[in-house]
Amino acid sequence: MVGIAPWWAVTGAIYGGITTGISFSFSIYSSQLKKEFGLLQSELDGINTIPSFLGLFSWISGRITYRVGCRRVLLIGSLVLSFITTLQWTIARGFVPIPSEFVAGAFTTLACGNYIGCVLVTSAAFPLPVQHFPQHRGMMLSLVKAFVGLATGVVVQIFYLYEGGEAVGINKVDILLVYAIIAFVVAFTSSYLAYDAPLRPSPDVADSAAVRARIRIIFSVIVISTLILALVSLTPMSFHMHRLFSLGLLAVFLVPALTPLRWPCLPQSPDAYDSHAVSLHSSHEVEKADLGVFETLRTLDCWLLLFVSTVLIGGGMMLSTNFAQIAEAISRCNGQDLAPRLVTLFSCSQSLARLAVGYFSDMVLNAGWGLPRPVMLVIACIMMGLGHICVYRSEATGDDSWVIAGTLLAAPAFGAIWPMMVILSSEFFGSRRLSENYMIFDGIAGAVAFNCISNLLASSVFAQAPKVTRGRCQGECHGVACFGIAHLVVVGLCILAACAATILSLRNRRLYIQIARLRSRSKPSARLEESWT
Repeated sequence: MVGIAPWWAVTGAIYGGITTGISFSFSIYSSQLKKEFGLLQSELDGINTIPSFLGLFSWISGRITYRVGCRRVLLIGSLVLSFITTLQWTIARGFVPIPSEFVAGAFTTLACGNYIGCVLVTSAAFPLPVQHFPQHRGMMLSLVKAFVGLATGVVVQIFYLYEGGEAVGINKVDILLVYAIIAFVVAFTSSYLAYDAPLRPSPDVADSAAVRARIRIIFSVIVISTLILALVSLTPMSFHMHRLFSLGLLAVFLVPALTPLRWPCLPQSPDAYDSHAVSLHSSHEVEKADLGVFETLRTLDCWLLLFVSTVLIGGGMMLSTNFAQIAEAISRCNGQDLAPRLVTLFSCSQSLARLAVGYFSDMVLNAGWGLPRPVMLVIACIMMGLGHICVYRSEATGDDSWVIAGTLLAAPAFGAIWPMMVILSSEFFGSRRLSENYMIFDGIAGAVAFNCISNLLASSVFAQAPKVTRGRCQGECHGVACFGIAHLVVVGLCILAACAATILSLRNRRLYIQIARLRSRSKPSARLEESWT
């Protein structure tokens, strides 16, 4: 294959992961489903909630990937997503008539199938950057995770552009067809590009100038794309101006597909790279262990990381899924403009945090500073707790500047945990079975966080809060009573999670001193080394 071979595998992972954005598109068309089919709110919640329970078993998809290989799993998972999403679209558009009493059950069943397709793609795509570039695992994983997070916003903007915007009566369920087409294309392109890293030991050339140059390019592309997306989302503009920015965003979005090629202006890779020289064992000395899924579940590190992941995901989801009600609680009948601003700020902030956390933690290790990577989780837990305190104060005072500050604190903490789960899984439990071990955290933590914190906790507190009984705000909840107790519970959980992340850092401090020694080009500071030993 022309170009730098492992980069093609990472390119396949980058674009293959885009299909997982289907799980975030439900909020776009759910209101139209409710209106068209007369669904109850409880039925609508079931369509979005019930599939998440399958996350408790998502490690099975990782085991399948380990046994079968990433190419086959990417192909199967993407085709499953394409087929089931197409069925959802045909039912939602009325092309396949279904009795009204079976509509909710049909959509729930199909949503479960979509979830299975997503976890298959996830288990195959996201371990690839770590396995092919072990010396840059933090940077590479952050690039892929940030790109996939950004892709959801790009797809939505292009969808609105294609449909002509709200003014022409957009049919929001058509976004299902968009994702079905994307998944079908991805099924063949990404599965062709992606391949498992070789297992035989070989020289490690992952620190080449060619790799570093391409990392900087994609880093810049994601930052620019995120800023353009924020501009398009927040700035009032004409339809033609919106089209111009969206097409520019799409053009920038396609740049990573060109980075594996040999460009004269970029450093060239050593020959060893083109012969697939990077191996899973080339940096085995900087990984703590090589464990299977059941061995991993018997370790303290696993449960500490699982608890921290659950708290950070739950705290972020509680805000992102309830911004409309939070805006009403703060603005007292005038939250229509606040909610979209909060959603956009949250989306852009968490996307940039996905990019930054692995990139800068790798820079610290490469410089010879043996700072344990879980320290980033300690900072994230503190930021999440402070974010919920700010939102609590905003609800109590009605000052929306506090909720903006809270969003800017909580969103980066939420974004940071997604790449960190993969990176830490590879460093604590090994890269060879990463597809299995990572899904413990992605699936189980996600399921518990969504159902227990984001859904059960928040909805229980909101249901008990007094509502406005008359006037144009009838049915709304105003003030700190709406979510106040839920915020305080999350703050308490963040304190416990920060303690768990601190223990995780101390338990693995020697591992990161060893990683820093092997990565650095000069001898690390003796003073820092002594402070950790």
